[in-house]
Amino acid sequence: MIRTLRRLVDPGRQAFAGRDGADEEEEIEGWVEAAGRPYFSELEERFVERALGLGVSSGMVLDLGSPLGLVAMKMLWKREDLLAMGVYRTRAMADRARDTAIEWGLGDRMFFQVGEPFRFRFKDGYFDVVVSDGVLHQWSDPAPVVAEVARIAKPGGAVLIRDLVRPNRFRIGSHIRRHGGRYPERLRDVHARSVRSAFTPGEFLELSRTLGSDRVRVLADATHVVMEREGGDDPESWVVERERYR
Repeated sequence: MIRTLRRLVDPGRQAFAGRDGADEEEEIEGWVEAAGRPYFSELEERFVERALGLGVSSGMVLDLGSPLGLVAMKMLWKREDLLAMGVYRTRAMADRARDTAIEWGLGDRMFFQVGEPFRFRFKDGYFDVVVSDGVLHQWSDPAPVVAEVARIAKPGGAVLIRDLVRPNRFRIGSHIRRHGGRYPERLRDVHARSVRSAFTPGEFLELSRTLGSDRVRVLADATHVVMEREGGDDPESWVVERERYR
């Protein structure tokens, strides 16, 4: 009886359907429009400040697909001893992020790759900070993505991953209507599909265990779930070594 009721209340994640071609360009423009709205700029600013407060002040940041790359760019803007790599699933998003980095004068501190993160040949323990804002739900199986984050983050590195929360089936429709109104018109369908592909706090807690650390915390509010791991500066970081010879 309990299992039957759980299936009724929590039907499970739906696979996220991405966009191609002109639809993808439309989505990118929607994120550009959203970036100018106070709700999204404040949400992003809180994420950036949270990432910068996890104990790492210098080193290499990996931004796993955050829209437009603004999370990493704002981190670089606030901390001159950080460099960043942005990884995107599509060329169009990577190109837009690269253009923005150049406009912000960060073209020599941020780099870009396209593809699935778990197919790149990053060295073990390479990144001092790994961040991802609102994209983990796009993978049908996010566990290998989180496992790859655990591999490529330094043992003493920081991790911050945020995504949308998925309510139970009795509340999901009203949740989408209530919170989707904050999104530009061209992103409302994206928001609805994203919520249905997102995570319950319990699912995020299970995923967080893939990081394999007792320093991981999972938090949730009405719209988002967050997993975070505090870190610290690596005294042998090549960024620190570079400063010694300036």
